[in-house]
Amino acid sequence: MSNESKYTLQIWGRITLIILLAALTYFINF
Repeated sequence: MSNESKYTLQIWGRITLIILLAALTYFINF
């Protein structure tokens, strides 16, 4: 695995985390 794909994977991991957290707070508020 090259460093570029590892970096891309980290970015997508963070994006997924942010989306999950946003969805969680959204559902908790409603």
